[in-house]
Amino acid sequence: MYSAKRQKFTKYFSLSIVPLAALFVIYETVTLPKISILIYLPHIPIVITQKLMIVHWWLTLHDLTQYSEQLLISIFKVKDRHGIAYRRRIWLQISNLSTEIGNATGLSALSYLTTNFVGFLLSMYGILINLNSPGSTNVPILGLILPAIGCAVTIFLKADAAYRATERVGSRFTNKLLQIDQSSLHRSSLNEINLMFNCISAKSPVIEYLGFMKISRSTFLHFVSYSVTYLIVLLQMKTQPKQLKNDRLPDIAGNKTGFEALTLS
Repeated sequence: MYSAKRQKFTKYFSLSIVPLAALFVIYETVTLPKISILIYLPHIPIVITQKLMIVHWWLTLHDLTQYSEQLLISIFKVKDRHGIAYRRRIWLQISNLSTEIGNATGLSALSYLTTNFVGFLLSMYGILINLNSPGSTNVPILGLILPAIGCAVTIFLKADAAYRATERVGSRFTNKLLQIDQSSLHRSSLNEINLMFNCISAKSPVIEYLGFMKISRSTFLHFVSYSVTYLIVLLQMKTQPKQLKNDRLPDIAGNKTGFEALTLS
């Protein structure tokens, strides 16, 4: 259940994003006048929903990292075995929550990433085609570059937030835990610390969408590589018919000349 502070932030953020979404629609209708404004009007709730999703995603993962930081501070203060064992169970709960976040939003997140990927791909394709067209203006490029940047930044923020959360709950938590003064601990407490290390190494938090894909910074790198691959294929499909047409013209002219020569003879 969200806290009152989170609900208040969501309310004010929703109100502030409405005029920005309206400005985006106006900007697109000015830079891309061939597309009707009726097509862009549904983008207002879509833009608001997408931005709220990324903000909630970031805030939820930020809260989990804050809980892990507070847990780490409390581990340095406790010395008895029972206190360390209790905090080990809390860490397991935080790790499970980190994993379940991706599964809980799996379907919506997969469609969200797919929409942004297709939007970025089509926007970049339109920009490259416009740059290749002789005599075209830069106005359509201005209309396409903003959605392309928005889609790329959205995917990066989503992947970066997941990477930071798993890093702080997992490996960074372990590195800081290694700095604990073990000389002041009893053997039973040391056993609990070692057991916590084993739990972290065996159950390192991983954020994934229903087992289809893991979310990390590598997700953004895959997004870039796939986009470049598809753009190359689309551009080749666009230019290949022109090349074939140009190659056939001399053959047709040559055949016509030969036929005329045969007729004359």
